[in-house]
Amino acid sequence: MVVILDVGRTMCLASAGGGARFGDAVKAVTMLLQQKILYGKKDEIGVVLFGTAETKNTLATALGDGEQYQHVTVLHEIGPATVDVLRSVMALDCSVGGATADFIDALVVAMDMIVRKTGKKRYQRRVFLVTDAGSPANASDLQVVVQQFNNMEAHLNVIGIDFQVDGCTPPPDATASQHLRSKVKTDNERLLHKIADNVNGVVIPVSKALELMSYFRSKSVLQRSIFRGRLEISPIYHIAVWSFIKTTKQSFPTLKRISSVSAGSATPGSMQVRQERTLQSLQDPDANVSREEAIKGYKYGKTLVPFSKVDEAALKLSTERCMRMIGFTEASSVQRYHYMGPTEMMVGWPGDTHALTAFSALVRAMAETDRVGIFRYVKTKNSAPKLAVCIPHVKHDLDCLYVQLLPFAENLRSYQFPPMNPTNSATKKAYIPSPEQLVSAAKLITSFDLMTSAVNEDGEQVEDLKPKEVYNPVLQRFYQCVAQRALDPAHPISVVDPAIDKLVKPNERLVSQAAPALEAFAASFPLQKSEAAAKLEQRSYWRDQLQDAARDVTLDSYTGGSGAAGQKTPRRLSRDLAMDLSIEKLIASGVTAVGSVTPVKDFEEMMQRRDVDLVIDAVTQLRKRIMQLINDSIQDTYYGKTLECVVALRKGCVMVRLSTALSKVVISYVVIYSFVRPPVAGGRVPAIQHDASGHAVSV
Repeated sequence: MVVILDVGRTMCLASAGGGARFGDAVKAVTMLLQQKILYGKKDEIGVVLFGTAETKNTLATALGDGEQYQHVTVLHEIGPATVDVLRSVMALDCSVGGATADFIDALVVAMDMIVRKTGKKRYQRRVFLVTDAGSPANASDLQVVVQQFNNMEAHLNVIGIDFQVDGCTPPPDATASQHLRSKVKTDNERLLHKIADNVNGVVIPVSKALELMSYFRSKSVLQRSIFRGRLEISPIYHIAVWSFIKTTKQSFPTLKRISSVSAGSATPGSMQVRQERTLQSLQDPDANVSREEAIKGYKYGKTLVPFSKVDEAALKLSTERCMRMIGFTEASSVQRYHYMGPTEMMVGWPGDTHALTAFSALVRAMAETDRVGIFRYVKTKNSAPKLAVCIPHVKHDLDCLYVQLLPFAENLRSYQFPPMNPTNSATKKAYIPSPEQLVSAAKLITSFDLMTSAVNEDGEQVEDLKPKEVYNPVLQRFYQCVAQRALDPAHPISVVDPAIDKLVKPNERLVSQAAPALEAFAASFPLQKSEAAAKLEQRSYWRDQLQDAARDVTLDSYTGGSGAAGQKTPRRLSRDLAMDLSIEKLIASGVTAVGSVTPVKDFEEMMQRRDVDLVIDAVTQLRKRIMQLINDSIQDTYYGKTLECVVALRKGCVMVRLSTALSKVVISYVVIYSFVRPPVAGGRVPAIQHDASGHAVSV
């Protein structure tokens, strides 16, 4: 892309809006360069000035006649858009120009730059011309210029300064030179419109250009498919499809660390910071461990299980790329809160007539029957298989399937909440709204309807906050600050831009319209401070109680003497503290054995200790306690307590992900004791022995 900036004599005149033409032109070029620096990192840009006092371009140098392509200066050859290019444009003023130059000469120089840079390679070629069209132009080479633009498949965008499409009419008291300049300007404007029409270009006024470039924009992404393969409806019926990313989360750009020492030196260089990581052995911290000697470890409960690369390769599930349909279901059976990732768009294979016809038939049939498809999705070979849903979407010019990932059973979270439905008999009366409250809530929702909250240029009510028009205010604020700091590293953080501030605040017009509904809703649901909640906010701390105790304890407290009124001075202790400071709570953290009185409680407290690992001891001791309770039980005296211990043991093993073999052994003993119980004198249960195969038998 080449930007041509007019710096001729007429550009220093005042514009119709009152400002300087040159200032508006430089501002437009500056904003264009900022957009390219932020969002078009792969774009390359060159800058050409015409109307300069000197001449500096390859065509004038090659001809050397001193007559052609004069007063045209190449400020920057085509290259990456950098901050240096931006600074050089911002530093321009009227002193660099003042001469009369032909904008057609500038167009030819720009095309020569593009041809030398791109050749016959595939590029998107574009020329921006920023001018007031006030200098005379030679239209003799117009047809050649238009033909060259079409041959290069280049686009021309003209940003006009004080352009008047219907012609310029000078004021009645205008001088002869003003009449002449106005006629030249009018002819040049018409000439530029003619060129733009012939090369599929556009002509826009500078005010409109500044408005467009001041709008937020998102990063342009190359349209590239992420899956090309077959949608397998059945083993004998496949459809060739492509899949593209439709929506995804836009994150902050990757930041790089630079060395402050290099930045302050005379030769900073790249200032890149390189990180190096080393591994040390726990047994010998001074010895380094190579990457080849290190293996991964996975936590299983509190145990670290090593897995080598060979183990990982053997453990990894081997899969092949596929889109295999599992079946179809009603659209209402798949809820939106089940969607787990970015949206993809699946289309028929471009250029394949049979695939496009079959795919369109499938999409339209799913839309007519209100069905969605569930399929197995493997994007790349040996990648983890996913469960996905394809949703039909029919437009006048496109039939496609939107693809969303679905959760497996392990991904779902099931939470239990008290019922809130008024028709549910289990719902508390306090949770059931009155008819008046339902009406006020409905009016509040209707008053904040976004479908009619915005007003377009014609005064019509239209939808507000369309996703295509709502930009992330955090990202836009970030880019704004980066652009300022790039030009001036010491620039302070500026105030939030009004356009960004508008995105994070409610629509004032909508809020004012909904004010009556808000007041009615607040009146329907009066709020009052709860006394119980106020009491709960008063918390008691140890340090406060110790200070009170130290202040109240006197010699009479221990000798039984009298206070000033002849009565014993009581030790003050709040009721809440007395409830919290029980002996059981004070000694709970010191449980180290599973007793016979409260074995379940002892086991749970040992499992919950964090100062020392007693998981294995707790499980082992509870196993022994279960055996003891069964053997010591007379008839079914201890069976209830034994069953509680078994349940607690199973829960503990699941909680810490301990091997289930341990709990299975305990269950096998319980089953044997429950069903193999020959009567024995005295009511005692016989001991257990094992046969040759390892099975437990009763003797």
